[in-house]
Amino acid sequence: MMWYMIEKWVIAYDLDVKGMKKAGYTKSQVTKYYNTIRNCLGEFGFTKFTQGSIYSVDSTDNVLTKVFQVVFSLKNITDPQFINRLNVFKMDTFSDLRPLIAGGDQSVEADSIEEKIKEEFPDDNVVA
Repeated sequence: MMWYMIEKWVIAYDLDVKGMKKAGYTKSQVTKYYNTIRNCLGEFGFTKFTQGSIYSVDSTDNVLTKVFQVVFSLKNITDPQFINRLNVFKMDTFSDLRPLIAGGDQSVEADSIEEKIKEEFPDDNVVA
């Protein structure tokens, strides 16, 4: 088990992929939407963290200002109603518990975003 102290401010979000599909979004457009959010977060210092929709910022300087900048920026993207969840929190400890799971493959990290898109668009082989 890996464990270490860390001080990071984190933004986590989730999209309503089912709603996006019902609204006529294609697999490629959903992927592009995720990329738009990633670019917005990166613009204000939030870089990819451990999963596709969890981003952290390296500096704690003016972090709440950065969070508000992200919020105001996301309010202006197309169809912001598809953002189901947008949470900010401070993380101070990181523990990787996968080694405690018997038989678990420790070398494989699932990309939850790609899995979510594939689940909603199983027959769409468009590569974004």
